[in-house]
Amino acid sequence: LPSVAPFIVPALLENIRKRQLDVRLEIVEGDSGQIEEWHAEGSFDLSIFNRYGRPQQLERPLATVESCLVGRADDPLLDGPNIRFADLHGLKLALPPRPNSFRNILDLVCSRLGVSIHVVIEPTSITLQTLVAEQEAHYTILPQFAVEQAVSSGRLKAVPIVDPTLVRIVVIGSPVNRPISAAAREMLALIQTVMRGAVPR
Repeated sequence: LPSVAPFIVPALLENIRKRQLDVRLEIVEGDSGQIEEWHAEGSFDLSIFNRYGRPQQLERPLATVESCLVGRADDPLLDGPNIRFADLHGLKLALPPRPNSFRNILDLVCSRLGVSIHVVIEPTSITLQTLVAEQEAHYTILPQFAVEQAVSSGRLKAVPIVDPTLVRIVVIGSPVNRPISAAAREMLALIQTVMRGAVPR
């Protein structure tokens, strides 16, 4: 999951260097939906992605975060401490393409509340989502930690969505169809340690 890579990758490399471990890491990025598919197929020893409900077998929660409406820092729509889901009606949004678990959640909430969201572009990366959000009157939906650098620099603002809140659980999963190596178990323990308290809620 690209949004958590800055928290994890430097710590993994530093740990390997200090302990002089003879391991080679293969790190593959993708959107959460694609990573979830890879996890189900057992393609990798460890997979980090979002869950929008209870973690499943061999999935361990790393962080629980709110989803935010993200847009330009000077956008008056984002001046409040939060924004109601109903106020997303008609906004120009950049959201990941289907199939995608988060899009499924949005569809359910929209149907229940009678809200119509206007997806104008379907980027496959957070970098592209944030690029769209930097354009006037365009937005995306992400946890704040995913855009923390742009928020801190004053380019973007991220406001939690409420009524209802859209909670994401960042999980790390291992394959259910095979055991993982001792090195992977060690990396799993390290990732859990690094992520504990590292990601803003």
